[in-house]
Amino acid sequence: VGGPVIKDKLHYFGNFEYERHPLTSAWTTAYTAFNAELSGTESRKIAGGRLDYQLSRQIRLMGKVSGQHTYTPFGAGSSSTGAASTVTNDEKNREYLGQMTQVINNRSVNEIRGGYSHYGFKTATLVNWAKHWQAPNGITNGYPRITFTGFALNANANAPRHRDQNVWQLRDDFTYSYDARGRHDMRIGAEFVRHFEDSLNCAQCGGTID
Repeated sequence: VGGPVIKDKLHYFGNFEYERHPLTSAWTTAYTAFNAELSGTESRKIAGGRLDYQLSRQIRLMGKVSGQHTYTPFGAGSSSTGAASTVTNDEKNREYLGQMTQVINNRSVNEIRGGYSHYGFKTATLVNWAKHWQAPNGITNGYPRITFTGFALNANANAPRHRDQNVWQLRDDFTYSYDARGRHDMRIGAEFVRHFEDSLNCAQCGGTID
């Protein structure tokens, strides 16, 4: 949806999408005590908004925000391991952007753009264990990988884990048009980017029992 707020001055645009569908997974091992069927709902939300403002004949401003959130409660079933091996997945991202475009004269244009974006995800097993080996470090999700001859309770080797990525950006582009044996466009500019990542991967921290 979109349209003018102030004719020829301020315009808006917005979008929203919501998707959800049922999931069913079955674990059909040779050992009925470990068989299970899980039912749940996977969902995804996408949204965004934008404003454009004509500050003057020479200056135009723009602001935009967007993002999405996807949640999956469990993965596909298996015939070789139990349902405890599956994981949830929680994924999201956000983007914020601002821009100013200035027409200096009929040959020169300057554009300044700045923004911030975030992407992150979390995965976790369906099992919480108060006496986890890593409980003193705040980890109580997961359990030991237990292997038997021809069968295994394979706790996900990388769960729980999370990763968050944050990026800040500032950019300036200056464009100049000139004539010299034909028309030419010259662009110069500068950009600053700060990229930060925070990650925790509890690789097999529940241990393995053979």
